[in-house]
Amino acid sequence: MSFEFGVRIPPEVATEIHARLAEYGVTTPDLSALNADHEQYLDLRPSTADPLPVQALYSPNTVPPHWPHPADDDTHLLLLDDHFHGRTAAHLRSLGVWFCDRAGNAYIRAPGVMIDVRGRPRAPGSHLSSAPSSARPMNLFSARRAQVVCAILTEPSLAGASRQRLAHHSGVSLGTAQNTVDALLDSGFLVAEGRHRHLVHGGKLLDLWAEAYRDGLGANSTVFIGSGEVEARQTTTPDVSLSGECAVPQLIRHPQTLTIYVDTPHRDELPAQLIMRNRWRRDPHGNITIRRKFWTDLPPASDSALDAAPAPIVYADLISAREPRQAAAAAEFRMQSVRLDSLPA
Repeated sequence: MSFEFGVRIPPEVATEIHARLAEYGVTTPDLSALNADHEQYLDLRPSTADPLPVQALYSPNTVPPHWPHPADDDTHLLLLDDHFHGRTAAHLRSLGVWFCDRAGNAYIRAPGVMIDVRGRPRAPGSHLSSAPSSARPMNLFSARRAQVVCAILTEPSLAGASRQRLAHHSGVSLGTAQNTVDALLDSGFLVAEGRHRHLVHGGKLLDLWAEAYRDGLGANSTVFIGSGEVEARQTTTPDVSLSGECAVPQLIRHPQTLTIYVDTPHRDELPAQLIMRNRWRRDPHGNITIRRKFWTDLPPASDSALDAAPAPIVYADLISAREPRQAAAAAEFRMQSVRLDSLPA
């Protein structure tokens, strides 16, 4: 079948693809000007990561013969169509080509973004609400799903646990625990063998999860940012877990920032006594970050630091600082951490 030059994307297809991507947490500009002749440069804006530059192309019925030829390594080709058949979608996915169709089948994979939706049938003239409920959005790094991924990265045995146990450790509902497992299976990070499931490509999953953490789960769980003394802090209480610089004293002797997770009775409640005792003051650019502790009964980063947060969180907070000293400490911590270093490749 030959490529259809000059064909413009139908308005209803552009509208529904725009809406489908919005469901997955990705904002796009108006897509109605796309055609099958020339790529259009635009930015995808995921809620969990920085904008993603793409060359978007309406590709009806086939893949254009001149692809892929992005202008540079930072720009991806994004193909849009009424429907990509399963075999075509699998071929595009294997080559790393991004796509989305009117039904919501989609593949976009970048640091901080993992969208992989499969199996939605063609539905000519379908309304958004007619999509089958079994084909769910697969963004693994929405805040709630990221909590489940964190639990599995901390304790890989939870990959095969009951949804009740996984929900307990992750601090999410049973439904969220189940659909995150489904998403991990569909994305190839979990493998099912009979009744058993196990984690694969854990190192890659950690990379993607940590990259998304700052603007995703990290931001969602933040309840206070302020300024104050770090080394003279008074935080030794059972409901406080250390992360970031202060969780790796063997790697950073004089930390300049403090990140702690606090277990409070209510979701967004401030630990007022802790803040007053340490004389911390609100400052949007400050060096003190307090986040809500979302996990339950997960082991600390190391047996010698019982007041530390789980290892994936410590690693993600170090990475999120985007500061050379903490980046170097993150790399060293990952190699030294038995839990992180033993994640399956």
